Amino acid sequence: MVDPAALHIYPIDLRVPSRAVQVHALHMRAYRQEADLLGGASLPPLERSVAELAQSPDSYFAAMDGAALLGVISIALAHRAKKMWINSLTVEPSCQRRGVGRQLLAFALAYMPQCCDFTTACVATGAQNRPAIALYEAYGFTAYAYETVGLEAIAIVKLQKIIGI
Repeated sequence: MVDPAALHIYPIDLRVPSRAVQVHALHMRAYRQEADLLGGASLPPLERSVAELAQSPDSYFAAMDGAALLGVISIALAHRAKKMWINSLTVEPSCQRRGVGRQLLAFALAYMPQCCDFTTACVATGAQNRPAIALYEAYGFTAYAYETVGLEAIAIVKLQKIIGI
């Protein structure tokens, strides 16, 4: 595990070009690893450019150890539906299975009640990505839908956590 005292989670502004480049590079490493796990599939996030990432309306939060970027979570708030979507949760491959993803997910779930009277947190991941599914299930998420995406028909599972009504 990463030393929790050394890990700090901050909002990150992807309109700052150097930050967008840094997050994009982490996304490419993490999503390439997930694509390999899923059998070499070409995942949609691997097609995203730095410019597209910088224009995202999502809120981004970075897990930092000093100046080192260890992970990033992006969330989108659907106010009418009272849902928070976790649109990405990526961890530097060399830092995986060390608690960074858990801390980012816990941060997002703690952040959610501060936003509004949201009732549901949602996320989607590769249906064969057992480590990611196990992480979400450990935080009380349950599967509610399955679909395929992309030209390679990648199986995706959607999970949700009901917070309250």
